[in-house]
Amino acid sequence: NNDKDANGVSFFNADGSWNKNAKVEADSVVTFTTKADADKIIEAVQGFIKEFNELATQVRSEYSTQPLKDANKRRYEPLTDADKEDLSESQIKAYEEKAKTGLLFGDTDLSGLHNALRSVITPSGAVRGAMTEIGLTTKYENGVTTLSLDEDKFRAALEKNPDEVHK
Repeated sequence: NNDKDANGVSFFNADGSWNKNAKVEADSVVTFTTKADADKIIEAVQGFIKEFNELATQVRSEYSTQPLKDANKRRYEPLTDADKEDLSESQIKAYEEKAKTGLLFGDTDLSGLHNALRSVITPSGAVRGAMTEIGLTTKYENGVTTLSLDEDKFRAALEKNPDEVHK
């Protein structure tokens, strides 16, 4: 906040000069013009998209990655204390990473979460058309549906009709 702002609103005269006192005579006409801070909105939307895509990718990976198997085609079992005695720290760490791989394979809760995430960003009909109009699109690749943003299209939509973008 600088001294030209009052709760994030700047007051200027019709000629663009700063209205230091922000006083209006009783018989004066007052016009308010507002403009969304497109840069902040775009930054927030891009941040959301990045985090959403990371989450969707991670959830998909966790429930679809099959467990690794050892040379005898058995799943890696947790090491016992006796097993660990014969291994170095780095060998233990490497083994445990292999043993953790695929622990959530086929987990129905994660699969359900992934489907719910996908359904939120892949609506049909008018909502899908509205998303496309403002520059939000989806892409399906490697089993994951992700969001992307056409910043120029989004900015233009914000300037033209911010209420519709908000919806």
